[in-house]
Order: sequence, then C-alpha cells, then structure tokens
Amino acid sequence: MGFWFQQIFVLNIEERRKDFQIMLAHHIVTCLLLTFSYGMSYTRIGNTVLVIMDFADIWLSMAKCMRYLKLEKPAVFVFGFFVLSWIYTRHYLFGIVIWSTYKESFEILPADSWDPEKYSFFTTNIIRGFLLLFGLLQLLLLYWLYLILRIIYNVVFAWDLDDTRSDTDAIPSNVPTIPADRVFSIEGRGLKLTTAQDVQEWVDAIRNFDNLEEIRLNGNTIGAEAAEALGAALKEKTTLKVARLHDIFTGRLREEVGKATKILGDSLKDHKELLLLDLSDNAFGPTGADAVYDFLANSSSLQTLYLNNNGLGIQGGKTIAKALMERHEKNVKEGKQSSLRCIVAGRNRLENGSSKELSDLFAAIGTLTEVQIPQNGIRPEGIAILMEGLAKNPDLRILNLQDNTFTEPGSLALAKALNQWNQLDHLNIGDSLLGAKGGRSVIEALDKKSTITHLNLQYNEIEADGAAALAEILPSLVNLKTLELNGNRFDAESDVVERIKAALSENDIDDCLGSLSDMEELTDDEDDDSDDEQIQQTTTTAAPVKNNLSLDKEAKKEVKANVQDLIDQMEKRFGLN
Repeated sequence: MGFWFQQIFVLNIEERRKDFQIMLAHHIVTCLLLTFSYGMSYTRIGNTVLVIMDFADIWLSMAKCMRYLKLEKPAVFVFGFFVLSWIYTRHYLFGIVIWSTYKESFEILPADSWDPEKYSFFTTNIIRGFLLLFGLLQLLLLYWLYLILRIIYNVVFAWDLDDTRSDTDAIPSNVPTIPADRVFSIEGRGLKLTTAQDVQEWVDAIRNFDNLEEIRLNGNTIGAEAAEALGAALKEKTTLKVARLHDIFTGRLREEVGKATKILGDSLKDHKELLLLDLSDNAFGPTGADAVYDFLANSSSLQTLYLNNNGLGIQGGKTIAKALMERHEKNVKEGKQSSLRCIVAGRNRLENGSSKELSDLFAAIGTLTEVQIPQNGIRPEGIAILMEGLAKNPDLRILNLQDNTFTEPGSLALAKALNQWNQLDHLNIGDSLLGAKGGRSVIEALDKKSTITHLNLQYNEIEADGAAALAEILPSLVNLKTLELNGNRFDAESDVVERIKAALSENDIDDCLGSLSDMEELTDDEDDDSDDEQIQQTTTTAAPVKNNLSLDKEAKKEVKANVQDLIDQMEKRFGLN
C-alpha cells in the first residue's frame, strides 16, 4: 500500500502529462482497493487482483531486455505474449473476478454477515463497494488496451497511409542510381553463410561480374570465415559504388560480428569509387565501431554512411566521429574537400556524451547535406552542442533529430542554426519536447524558409501562441508539401487552426496538413512557462501512458520490417525504464 500512496505523491510532483487524470484515478482506485481488501479482511481478493494485474508487466519488461540483447525473434514472441497476457489476465480473468463477486459471492457466503470479532465483513454494501472499484479499474484498463491496440494498428498498417514525407525520409536523397545490370544481390534470402564453402557460389559470381557497381548482401547472416571469402572477392571489384551490408549478422556472437565487420570494411577501404556504405541493423555496438575504423579513416570517396540501429552507444559514437575526423584531416593535408554528404545514425543511444565529437566533425566537414540522428537520447545540452557544428554546413537539406529532447535551450540553438541553412528541405523534430517558448522560437526562425517541403513538429508541447506564429509564417513556405502538428497543446477546432488552414489554402496546399486527432489539452494548473523541466518516466503496475511519443511514419515503416521497434514504441508509451 505504501508504494501506491507514494505513487500518488510522485504523480503530483512530476511533469504532468496528458493522462494525468487517468493515472490519478487509477492510483486512487488501487489505493482504495488495497485498503478495502486489507481492512475488511478480503486479502485473498486483493492478492488475486494484484497477481492478475502484475502478470502482463513481466513480459513487456522481458521483451525490452531481449531487445537490448538483440534477440529479435524471442523479443517478438515475448512481446506478442505480453499483448495476449494483457487481454487474458486484465480483461478475461479480471472479468471473471468481477462476475464472481457480483453473482457467486452470495451463493458461497452467508448474506449480511457482520462480525468484526471474527473478521467477518460480508454485507451487500461492501460487495457493491468492491464492484464499483472493480468496474472503475476495468474501465481504465480498457482505455489502456485501446491505446495498445491503436499503437499496434498504426505501426503495422502504416504502409497503407498516404505519407509523401516518409518516403523521402526513409530513403535519404544521397543515394546513387545504379543500373540493374550492374547490381549483384542475394538480398533477403535468409541464408546462413558461415564457412568459405557456404559462399563459394556467390564468391565465384562476384568475381565473374564485370563492371559491378552495387552489392546487396543484406537479409542473410554471414560468419567471419564467409566474410573473409567474400571480402577477397570484393577487394578486386574496384568499380564498386554501393555496398549494402545492413542486417547481415543475425544470430552471430559479437566477437565474430566484429571480426567479420573488419574483414568486409578492410576489403573496401581502397575502393576509389565507393559512394555509399550501409551497415545499419547490425548489432555490433562499440566493437563494430572499432572494426570499421580503418575503413572510415581511409575511404576517400565515401559520400553516404548509414549506421542506423547499431547500438553504438556513446563510445561507439566517439569512435566513428574520430575515424571520420582522421579521414577529413587527411583530405585537408592533400588539399581536398571532404566528399561526405550524408550521415544516418538513428537509434544508437549516442546521448550527450558523443555530441562534442560529432559536432566537431560536422563543423570540420562543412559539406553535409543530410544528417539523420533520431531517437538517440540526446538531451538539451547535447542538442545545443550539435547545432554549433551543424550550423557550419550551409548546404544542409535534410535534418532529422526526431525523438531527442530539446526543451528551450535546444530549441533556441536550433532556431539560431536555422538562419544558416538556406536550402533546408526536410526538418523532422517531432517528439522532441520543444515546449511552448522553444516551439515558438523555432517556428519564428522558419519564416521565409521557402525551400522547406516537409516539416514535422508533432508531439512537441507547442501551444496556441506557437500555432499562431506558424499561421503568420506559412505564407512564406510556398513549397510545403507535408506539415505534421499532431499531439501539440492547442485545440484542433480552435481559431488558430482555422488560420493555419487558411494560410495553407492561400498557397494552394490545403492537403498538406496531417491529422490533428491526438491533440493535448493544458490542465488548469499548468504553467505556460515551464519548458525546461526534465522528462520523467514512471513505471507502474498498470503502466502509465506517456503522451510524448511520436510514431512518425518513417519509424512505423521500419517497425513493419523489424518488430523490435514496436517494443521500443510500447516501452516509451507505457513509461518503462
């Protein structure tokens, strides 16, 4: 009981979220049920309900642990079991408890038995009290079930949605076009290639492939010995321009992954025409960053680097930055401009610790046109540091920092940097907690940015004054194609939204505004100026719902191919740490 009374206290001192009233109601009902069952000597009922409520939480936590361990298939299975167990325990079994209390209790126990000395407190009013609290709890659980199913539906069926923005974001612009007759591919075959013999057929095919410009090995699992045989063949293919080596180590031990990564990287480092390397979705962590160091430090032609979802961490991020800086310094000594144009490194837990090294790298390069580092746990101080480096890249066209944490300091740094980017085309800062002041500052800085075509500002706690500022600048955004504002703090039916729609209509782009179905309302006692508070996540038995979740459609498409990301969205939405 002490835990749940403490939760009511915590709920009132932490940052108030959209579901504050729902959570408060849940905690009060829970405390009343615990007090009632203990005080009236109904501990068996109390224990039964606690077990029913807690059972599903175990599996969501376990799925999260498996995701950290990169155990993809078990994580998917356990997550599915979580959803089923939620429905079975919290709705079916709990429904049986409610029905039994209503229908069978008077058949089992004597009616109106009140004898405190014998701990007998069975009366009609007490049963009604239990039923009332059970009913309220079931309503709250149904609300959370609705949210779970909505998340799953949105994620799984996101590919059916009309979203011109996500197509461009998911496939960055810095991708060379390679004729089909110059592409070698064993993509997506699910082959387990462990020994040299396992890959001999493909090694021979590569060696006999004249004018090879792109290789696709993704969607298979490659061991160190097989990588050595493939690497020997790739080393001969000096015309290679694109190497797609993402998702090639599923089920391999980290030591073997590191060794295989180094072998493949070393086989490509002297290729003078290589433009793109994709190593995404390989769970090699900091070890993999070390393994690819020599390639990054020596490849003189690379323009596009994908390191998405590699589990790099702070140290891995620093290592990648150091390798690319070494390469840049070599270019400077040789009087060359850096060839690097695009860096994609989302979902790597880079956090603030690697921000300085990355910022220094961005500033030194100065030629970047695309940077995508979403979902990295970067906080305001780190965002501000990154902006210093990014501002040194005047040709930046695509910037994706979705699902990091800006608040006012990060937002002001972004607003300042926006003045340097006169060719900015895509800006995705959804689910980044800009806040009221920060959001308004960023919006005002976008004035006259006529090159902007895709703007994602959803789930940022932007309030009516920020929306009004947006309505004022929209006439200057003549090329806007998509505008995402969902999940912010103003009414979807308000006058300011009508002004936004009118401004879009003036530019003949009425259809670019995304859904406003999940707008947040300010509570009566919220302070308009509280933008700098820290994000707090609370773990509770009934799993509190966070409003600061952006299921942007780029992430949704990736989740369809990799269900691990669905677990990411669920754990964020339900506040697990």
